[in-house]
Amino acid sequence: MKRFLIFIQILLIFAINNIIAQESTNVNIWIRNVAIALNKDLEQGSKIAVLNFSCNSERMARYLIEEFNTSIVNESSLKIIDRLQLFSLREDMNIQLSDALSNAVLQQIGKKLNLKYIISGSVTIMNNIYYIKVNVINVSDGSIKISYSANIQNDSTLSELIKDDSSKASIRAYIKPMVSIGFSLLKIEGNSNTLTTLGFDLDFISTIGLTLGLQNIIAWNTDITTSPFISFGIGYTYENRNNWSIGGKLMFSSFIDRGIGLNINGTWWFDDNFGFIGIMDLYSGFSDTKWSNASIRIGISLKI
Repeated sequence: MKRFLIFIQILLIFAINNIIAQESTNVNIWIRNVAIALNKDLEQGSKIAVLNFSCNSERMARYLIEEFNTSIVNESSLKIIDRLQLFSLREDMNIQLSDALSNAVLQQIGKKLNLKYIISGSVTIMNNIYYIKVNVINVSDGSIKISYSANIQNDSTLSELIKDDSSKASIRAYIKPMVSIGFSLLKIEGNSNTLTTLGFDLDFISTIGLTLGLQNIIAWNTDITTSPFISFGIGYTYENRNNWSIGGKLMFSSFIDRGIGLNINGTWWFDDNFGFIGIMDLYSGFSDTKWSNASIRIGISLKI
C-alpha cells in the first residue's frame, strides 16, 4: 500500500510538471501552476526569494517577479523574504531585476539572506513565442533542485510589456537642463583671477548617447565686470543602469576671445527625472589673446 501511494504521488508530480511545461497562452495561469507545484516539490515553510528574470525588459522582469511572489503567497506555505531586505541587497550588489546571474552568485545571495532556496528565471523571445524558464537553486550547495519551463504564445500582457519598453527605448532621447554654481580660475595674459560662477547648461542627448550642448556661464568678482561665457559643443553621454550617468563634450566658446575646451559632467539621478550634478570645464583661447579657464561647479539637473 505504501509503495502504491508513493507511485501515485510520483505520477501526480509528473503530471503537474508536464502541464507546466506545455504550451500556454496565458502567463498568469502558468505562474499560478508553478506556485502550486513549488508547494508540492519543496519542503513546507521553506524560506525562498524570487530574485531575477534574465531578459531584455526590466518592466517584464519586475512584472514576473511580482506575479510569482503573489502566487507563491496565495498558493503555497512557502515563506517569501521581505521585499525591503531583498531590495537593499540588490542595491548593495548592483543587481538589476533583468540581470543574468550565475548559480554561484545566486548561492552567495541566498546565503547572505539565510534562504533555503532562491528562484531565478529567464525569458527568451522568438517569433512572438516567449520561452520562460525558472530554476530553483538549492542554497546549501548551489545545485538546481528543480526547473519549470513553458512556451507562452501570443500573451497580451507580455506583448504589452515588451511594447512599452520598446517605445520608451526609441524615444530615450531627452533634454537635460542644468543649473549650477561654482568657482573658476581665469588667466588672461598671465594674470590670474578667481571668479564665482553661475552656470546654465542645456544638453540634448540622443538614443545612442550623442550629446549636443549649449552653455551659458556668468562669472564675476571685484576686478572683472560680469561677463557671459557662451559656448556650444558635441560629445557623448553614458548612462549606467544604477542611476548615474557621465558625459563629456568638446566645447567651442566666445568668452573675451575664441576658445576651445572640454566639459565633463557626472549626474547621480535620485529618480527618473531629477539628479545632482558635478561639472568640470577646461578652456584655452586659440586666437590673439592668451587666456585659459578652469572651473568646477555643482548643481541640479533634470530630464525633460
